[in-house]
Order: sequence, then C-alpha cells, then structure tokens
Amino acid sequence: MNYSYNASPTSALKKHSITRLRSIFAILAILLCSIGLFRSSAQAKSVTNIYTEGFEGKGMPKGWDYYGYWYWSSGGYGDYNGSAVFNFWENYYYEGDGSLTTPTFDLSAYSEKSDELFVEFDMWFEYEYYNNFGDDYIDFYGHDNVNGNTSYITTYSTSSDNTYYNPKDEGYQYDPISEKGYWRHIKISVPYELRTESMYFWFQSATKAAGGNFAIDNFSINVEQDLMISSTPSFLEFGKTSVGIATAPQTITITNESAAYLNISSIGKNGPNPNDFQFVGALPTYVEPYGTATISVLFLPTLNGEKYATVNISNNSENLPLITVQLHGKGSAPGIELIPIGTVNTPNRMYKKTRTLLGDTLKQSFLVKNIGEGVLIVSPSSFINGDNPGMYAITRWPSALAEGMTDTMTVRFIPTIEGSDPARLNVENNGYNGRQIVDLFGVGILPHIEVSPAEMITFDSVAMGVTVCKQVTITNPGSDILYITNDYLSSSDGDFSYTGLPRVNGVATILPGQSAIVNVCITPLQNGTRRARLRFTTNIPMTFPMNGPRQDTSVKSVEIWANAVPSDR
Repeated sequence: MNYSYNASPTSALKKHSITRLRSIFAILAILLCSIGLFRSSAQAKSVTNIYTEGFEGKGMPKGWDYYGYWYWSSGGYGDYNGSAVFNFWENYYYEGDGSLTTPTFDLSAYSEKSDELFVEFDMWFEYEYYNNFGDDYIDFYGHDNVNGNTSYITTYSTSSDNTYYNPKDEGYQYDPISEKGYWRHIKISVPYELRTESMYFWFQSATKAAGGNFAIDNFSINVEQDLMISSTPSFLEFGKTSVGIATAPQTITITNESAAYLNISSIGKNGPNPNDFQFVGALPTYVEPYGTATISVLFLPTLNGEKYATVNISNNSENLPLITVQLHGKGSAPGIELIPIGTVNTPNRMYKKTRTLLGDTLKQSFLVKNIGEGVLIVSPSSFINGDNPGMYAITRWPSALAEGMTDTMTVRFIPTIEGSDPARLNVENNGYNGRQIVDLFGVGILPHIEVSPAEMITFDSVAMGVTVCKQVTITNPGSDILYITNDYLSSSDGDFSYTGLPRVNGVATILPGQSAIVNVCITPLQNGTRRARLRFTTNIPMTFPMNGPRQDTSVKSVEIWANAVPSDR
C-alpha cells in the first residue's frame, strides 16, 4: 500500500477540535428520522443526481482531499470497481485522526422547503476487535464556506454500525469484502442551512483501539423534489352532434408546478362509450419544468343517445398521480324516409305503369324526409346499379335536411332498348336506418312497321283499260302506337292509284299488334312495264342497336311492278 500524507491548509482546517457528544447526536439523528428528515422513497419524487463518485481504484479522485491513512482499494461494492478505505490501525499508530474531504459544491439551488437534498454512499465498516480499548469512530461533517460554519451531521462506530464481523477474530481486513451483504447503503439528509453556494463534506476518524477498516463507495449527492401538478378542466361537455360527424376538439391542460420533469406514463380512455371519443394529435409523454402539455379530445358518436367516457392520465406527480377527466356528449342521428309522389309508385319502387319511347326522357321524383335528429345528408356517393344502370341518372339531390324537413330527389330515365329496363337506386345517407334502395322498373317502348308483301307488289299481264287491285297489309309488331304520318305513291307512272289509310287529324294510327289493309290498283294506260313505289313515313325514333351507330327505321318502301298488255277486245 502506498500511504501518503497531506498537510495542506485545508486539512489543517479540518483538523479542528469539536466535542463529541456522540450519544446525544445519535439520539438527535433518531429524532430527525422520526420527524421526516429521511422521507420515504415511495412518495412521488423527482430524483436529480448532482454528483457521483465511484472511486474505481485509480487513486484519489479529482477534487477530493485526504489526510492520514486513506487509500484506494482495488475491491469495493459498486460493481467491484473500488472504494476509498481508511486504515484505523496504521493511522492511529502513525498519525491519529485522519480525514477524507469531498470537492466543493454549489447547493444553493436546492434550498426550498420542498427540496430534499441527500448525501448517499455505500459503507463497509469492520468490527473493532480491540473494543476493550473503546470504539473507533467515523464522523461526518459539512462545512459552509459562505458563512464559515462547520456542522456535525452524524457518527458511525465500530460496535454499533459495523457491516463486517469475523467470528474467528483473525484480525482486520486491509481491503473490504466485496460481497453485497457486507455493505450498507447510507442516505443522509443535508440540513437547509448547509445548502449554500460553497459547501463541502468530509469524513473524520476518531480512534481508540485502532483496529479494523472503514470504506465508502458510490458517493453521490441527490436532490428529491415533490412533483406537483394541476389539470383543467375536470369535465368536457361536447353537447349534441350528429352521428358520424366529429365535433371540434376540446383541450385538457396539464401544468407542471415543479422544477423537475413530469413523466406521463399512460393516457387512455374507459367507461361506457370510450370509442365515441377520440384523441387528436400526438399524446404527450412528459411535461417540462413549470411547463404545460395539452391533450385534445373530440366527440364522434357512432349511434344515437347519451355517451360517457373517462380520460385517465397516469403520471409520477405526488398530488395527482392519476388525473381523470369526465367526457359527455349526445349522438343525434338523423333518419331517412322516402315518400313517393303520386299514387302509383311506392317508397321502394319507381316508374310503375310507365312506358317511355326510346330516346325520350322521363323524370320521376320522390320526397326525402328527415325523421330523426340532427342534419340528414344524402351523400353524393349515392349510385345506380343493377341490369341497366346506364339508362338512369340522378338529376336532383336533396339539400341538407334539418329535423322534419323534406326535399325532392329526381331520377331520369332514357331507354335505349325496348322492353323492361330494371335497375336499382342506392340512396346513401347518414341516417341511422342507413342506405335506402329503390327498384327502378322503367319500360322502353318502340313502334315497328312491317309491310306485306315486304319488298315488291307484282301485277302480271294486266290488259289495257282493265283495273286490277292488290291488298297491302301494314302491321305494327312493336310496343307503342305506330303513327303513319304519310303514305303515298312516289316515283309512279300514272297507271297506279292508291287511296291511303284513314286518318284522324291527318295521322293514321295502328295499335301494337294490329294491322291495317290498303289497296294498290293499276289501270294500264300503255303497254309494257309499269313501275311505282309505295312509301310510308312513321313516328319510329332512331333506334339504339347493341353495336354500331344509331339507325333510322321510320321509313318503309315497297316497289310495285306491272306488265300491261293490249286489250283483246
């Protein structure tokens, strides 16, 4: 071991004369503990480390000072890195008392009554085998450089505070035993009067029997501060809002009233309806000293009725470790009702008993009524599907409807094929009764014309001056009334005659599935081939074939041919 001495003026100052009334101080220490000088670490505190020294067996640490037989052990409790050891035997034999002094600290920032400042270290103290000569002692002091005051703090003795005892009485240990069970953690409260801007501590030996060793490890100074917070408000009222529509966020504010960071361990919701309330944005995990943090919550009801939940904020404060904020809102869903206009349609069926000519447009409307609470909105995502969605279109949307209000919704039908053209209207909305479906049963109609004979009417070997007539049948095999606007002979020789269909207001009509018969006659005026064309013009609109362009089938023509021969009279 390399023992050294330090006779600096600082050491001389420490080598003062103080009457050691150890029994009185021991009683005082017990009383201080009983009145709360040493507070339970279970309370909500913020622990800030001001200084730590682990010694680590590398010689005297920077800023430390010593007098007498102190040395730096290669063993020790703190991760077995080393400790500061005082050899009572050698020190008594050569020098008497010895001291170990810490660096100087500024502790003025921790002078508030709510601050608890502690010196902490691990102590190994060997039992005094020469106790018939009396105990060996280690006293602990503090010195205030600002006011020049020296304060006795506590004392440890070999008979009452030892941590190592060898029943074989084999003499003292030079190095402390490194097992954890032979060490004791010491936590000493620093009096408020010592918390100045220039303060140091020291260990002072007082030997009687001069046997055994004393060691410290993991020396630290820590401050424990109460974490005090406040929170506002304790209740968030969101009022009534429509189901599926979020309210504006409301804010919970947490204020840290302490000089240390506040940790927020969890933020959650519970209660009857937690899913109807949502957090907005990132949730805080801490609050800076004397700072604030906010938690934003909105109300988004999924069903009608009163909704309740609680926000729970767990933190490490002393006064409010669990903050609870009550939440309330009311979901008021609208309801949708479809009301047909007229006596034919029903709430779920339109275009009943209607027939629409191909290419024409037929519009039908129905009423949309809000039968619930809140605002009813028919969504623009409403759509038409089914077999023939392309023949229908929504042409008018109802406005946003308050409770009890109605408005119209209109659908247009433009058939492009003949016959039944079913489709389905899906009315999307925010009502509690959801999507409404209306079956569309529009029917496209179209007249047709067929003429028989279809292509040519033939008169063979008709004698001059003789009148011969032939019948022409006009049939409407379509689904709408055929209107014949004109029927006449075109490009004809004067030998032919045609009286035409009977008309009402200038128009001849043939009902679906019915026919009409007309006569075409010839009285030859000349020998040879005679020609004519019978032409019909109708109301048949342009058709929409499945493939290809639109077609015009409104005109029908039949060629007429005759062979005139001389009269045999």
